[in-house]
Amino acid sequence: MKTKYIYFFKGDLSSHVGIYKSWVDVASDSLDILMVTIIDSRTYNIQKELVEYYREKGVIIKVVARYFKFFFALFYFLYITMKNEKVVVHLRKQSPKPFNLLKKIFPNKLRYIIEIEGDFESEIEYLSSKRNEYKNGFYDQIVSGMKKSSLVLEEQFSKADGIFVVTNELKQLYVNRYKKYDLKNKIHVIPTGFDNTKFYPDDSLRDIFRKKYKLEEKFVMIFTGNVFYSWQNIKRSLEVFNILKKEVYPNIYFIMLISKEDHNIVKEFIENLNIKKKDYLLTNVSHEEVNGFLNASDLGILLRENHMLNKVASPGKLGEYLSAGLNVLTTKHIGNYSKKMQEDNIGILIDDIYDDNEILNQVNSFKGNRKREEINKWASDKFSVQAYKKAYIDALQSV
Repeated sequence: MKTKYIYFFKGDLSSHVGIYKSWVDVASDSLDILMVTIIDSRTYNIQKELVEYYREKGVIIKVVARYFKFFFALFYFLYITMKNEKVVVHLRKQSPKPFNLLKKIFPNKLRYIIEIEGDFESEIEYLSSKRNEYKNGFYDQIVSGMKKSSLVLEEQFSKADGIFVVTNELKQLYVNRYKKYDLKNKIHVIPTGFDNTKFYPDDSLRDIFRKKYKLEEKFVMIFTGNVFYSWQNIKRSLEVFNILKKEVYPNIYFIMLISKEDHNIVKEFIENLNIKKKDYLLTNVSHEEVNGFLNASDLGILLRENHMLNKVASPGKLGEYLSAGLNVLTTKHIGNYSKKMQEDNIGILIDDIYDDNEILNQVNSFKGNRKREEINKWASDKFSVQAYKKAYIDALQSV
């Protein structure tokens, strides 16, 4: 019996859509799958170019008034379900409420899978700590929202037909916490992943970007992604930059590819740490341009503390660094990467991100004798979207 699959995502079109589409692309030769989102009119006016760009790529983007999004989703998927023999929906940051209603109408035709990236309880604990707040009260509203989401998570687990999580550690945490639902066979481990057709070593690309940005004589460190949450540790990354400049690489240069709305956070830390304008580039680029900057760089940085929220995490940007062949300064506490990186001697791994001496010792003793192509192959074989293609397709079909 023919089944229609839908990847139904919510989010800013300027962030992460590329990786979402990679999952749809790898599954498309085996499944009849579409990628769909619903945005409000305000978002459309701000991101018209991105809307047209992704529509040309085959993404279905519906624009409706903000207050009608729920009803539009309900009737849109009512139409989809009526039109097809079977429908399976992968929900990415979308509410399952419309689908719970539709399942009452079509109990044998519609199934959905929810996706959980992390553990709300661990994130609430982290952001509620005075040590980890950006400014007084900065995360209060976020924490309040997380608490509400955490309360409804148990209900979502009981009603969903399948659950995607990003690490085995997160699966085990939920299996143990919600024993009465017997989640072991309901949860599928599908990491954040990266597309190895978009992130790869390229010497000519490296030369082009290093010449364009006058980096020929520089040792380049790079940070990509969001910095809104304090666990992303942009402040500490800037402090490490200063340490490395003083003690190891006098010619070091820091590239930061960060969402525009977070630039003020970074600029405040830059000013407080007295980092000179000539020593860094702070910008925001399209997902397609990131590989060029990664190739132009010599060291990626991603610092995460010894905390449960990191032990169950699978940050996609770490995979992108490695897929581009970069050596990475990171930590021993990232669930989906650290253990395997330690086992195979990939990158520079530290235990305490606040220990200056440990960082200097590890950087100074690092041999860095792996070629970029070797790092790329290692990462692609273990963590890429392509490596998890079969697991993703099997999980979708299993519901």
